[in-house]
Amino acid sequence: MAAPHVDLEEAGPGRYAVRATSFTGEVTFALVLTDPQHTLGLAQDETTARAIVAFLLSRQDAADLPPEVELDAVVAAYPDAVDAIRELRDSSGEVTTDRVES
Repeated sequence: MAAPHVDLEEAGPGRYAVRATSFTGEVTFALVLTDPQHTLGLAQDETTARAIVAFLLSRQDAADLPPEVELDAVVAAYPDAVDAIRELRDSSGEVTTDRVES
């Protein structure tokens, strides 16, 4: 199966609007990069957002995601999330999402 097509657009500090293809068609959701205690060591930038989306979509279909996805919920659901997201972020050439110019 091919990787889903993803568009990512910044929607405010630490917040991204994501549009992705799924088995059911196009899905939109908000990605919120919350880490108020700075305990995860992940930046709130576009590269990190793209890595989080790639991580999530490698584990589940976009249609199964809630309308708003918060970073702390991702980390709670997947114990390996932080390390995997860092790895994806650091090899950002392999994170395949499209930037939407606004």
